[in-house]
Amino acid sequence: SELAREKGVIIDAAAIKAISRNTSVLGKNCIVTPHDGEFKSLTGINLKNAPLEKRIYAAIDFAKSYKCTIVLKGHETIITDGSLLKVNVAASPALATMGTGDVLSGIIASYFAAHNNAFESAVAGVYVHSLIGDELYKEKGVHITAEDVIAKIPSVLKRFDVII
Repeated sequence: SELAREKGVIIDAAAIKAISRNTSVLGKNCIVTPHDGEFKSLTGINLKNAPLEKRIYAAIDFAKSYKCTIVLKGHETIITDGSLLKVNVAASPALATMGTGDVLSGIIASYFAAHNNAFESAVAGVYVHSLIGDELYKEKGVHITAEDVIAKIPSVLKRFDVII
């Protein structure tokens, strides 16, 4: 809706399939967070096992075409609004488990609600999520859950606390 696009919206999981039939909801205050399979359902472009350069250009083209920010999830997560670009390289595969992408969307949404800058919110959310994944990987290997990620948020964010 117009109100959602004005205030900001994160589009993830099943919502990605829904917008593949109607991309008119996308715009400046939208952040879309597909993995490669969801990106294929949106665009028809198969990025599975694609080199980083191909993934980057596909993400940039998508963001420019729909005037939105995209977080193309993967070992190398690409964040772009079509002109700005950030690639976040994961140190571990720990965040490839079920439900952790939902937590990522929630982290991004919290930054977006407070900051109202889609690109910066997406970059901050992906970075924090990645730090959490790195810590959990050291503790538990790849055997983590979405609940583990949620529980780790306060201790990771505490590092960034500034008291003036």
